[in-house]
Amino acid sequence: MRGILSKEVQEISKKIIGREIIQGELRLMPYLQFVLMNEQHFDMRKLNLPEHDILSLWEEEGFYFPSPTKIAVSKKFWDFMSEVLWKSYVLQEGEKEMYNLNANLSALVHIQKIKSKEEAEAFLKKINQEIAKWIKEIREIHESLEELK
Repeated sequence: MRGILSKEVQEISKKIIGREIIQGELRLMPYLQFVLMNEQHFDMRKLNLPEHDILSLWEEEGFYFPSPTKIAVSKKFWDFMSEVLWKSYVLQEGEKEMYNLNANLSALVHIQKIKSKEEAEAFLKKINQEIAKWIKEIREIHESLEELK
């Protein structure tokens, strides 16, 4: 699911910036990345108070560099944002097939005429758990292959 602060994202955070991040930081990253690649200037009126606090934190940590006319980030922070956004927002290789499988299984539940909402929810929960295991295994295999390169 998009924009989820997963265990994997937190592991990346601890490894690269030395701490876990909060949901607000994750949600601000796509906008920051967009601004950096385009106008390179925030309209501060579009940011809420918690987002201002996050930018202040990133500035204190040496990741974010505001000026009156432009903003910048460190290469380390750019790489960190890219990795986090890749893991939390971008559909990974193999996941599309899993999502399609989940949709097909949902249709199967309908066809099977499961008698109650509870039965359907229990069936889908079990299937979703299996799919999550498969996705994790696919990611682990992919990461192992990347390490071999």
